[in-house]
Amino acid sequence: MEHEDWRKYKRTIEIFEKMRETGLDPTLSKGLEFDEFTCSTVISACGREGMLDEARKFFADLKLSGYRPGTVTYNSMIQVFGKSGVYVETLNILKEMKDNHCVLDVVTYNEVVAAYVRVGFHDEGVAVIHTMASRGVTPNAITYTTVINAYGKARNEDKTLKVFGQMKELGCVSNVRTYSSVLAMLGKRSRPEDMINILHDMKLNGCLPERATWNTMLVVCGEEGKQKYVNQVLREMKISRYEPNKDTFNTLISAYGRCGYEVDVAKMYGEMIMVGFTPCITTYSALLNTLARRGDWNFHNKSYFLLVFQALDVPMDRLVEAADSASWLTWKIK
Repeated sequence: MEHEDWRKYKRTIEIFEKMRETGLDPTLSKGLEFDEFTCSTVISACGREGMLDEARKFFADLKLSGYRPGTVTYNSMIQVFGKSGVYVETLNILKEMKDNHCVLDVVTYNEVVAAYVRVGFHDEGVAVIHTMASRGVTPNAITYTTVINAYGKARNEDKTLKVFGQMKELGCVSNVRTYSSVLAMLGKRSRPEDMINILHDMKLNGCLPERATWNTMLVVCGEEGKQKYVNQVLREMKISRYEPNKDTFNTLISAYGRCGYEVDVAKMYGEMIMVGFTPCITTYSALLNTLARRGDWNFHNKSYFLLVFQALDVPMDRLVEAADSASWLTWKIK
């Protein structure tokens, strides 16, 4: 934000706060300098406070005073009512904007798409994308990601991937949020191979996964018979020079444990200690669950179990705590 814009922003917010303190409505007050930035700031401030009636009144008074709202002011109104889930009023504001021959830009369309998907009208959101493209307004990563995220949460993988494919065909560069939304959807559907392909595409476009993305992939790939996918994700992590934190190590231990690979579990535990992380209850619970999945030990025959934990130098008091926190009854007689 430029210095002059920041000065006006502060002045506008100060006036807005004084209005609230004195119980006045945010109307066209003396001393308030009118321009697109100031008007949109007041409207946005009303929206943040949930003051929809005040936003309506301010906007109405603005027009009565002879001020002609521009794209930025209209966009603020669309955003305020769209975020509040009042999509009918959002569409009315959009219609008024068109009737007044005000330019609709990418921000306008993005807010309308967001308003539709917030109330569950995902297909209508996609239709808006087609409309904006036909009118010479290029959809951006925010436009597509809004719809992709919505379809993903609705577990509609086919439409998620279709919109993602259209995005790539039109040459729109995906961002981390776009890829994370697609990966999260694929994760919910347990499609590790597709997740690996998306990861490769992500890296080819110079987009590095976030910590949560890596951990999500490890959780999804951590199933019996899917060790190769865990290995692939780990290899990609190292190539990307990603530094695992304690949560990532715990996720790796749990993932390899669910795959039934105790050697890799012990290796990850060793690396965790080596880089200086202190194991916690989550770590020990993951180790316990790994051993419990062997299926060849019980309450009366724990020699292997104790030997392993002694070799890992796990304190017995933490072991007992972990047994209580394990995701399933590891002490139960098979």
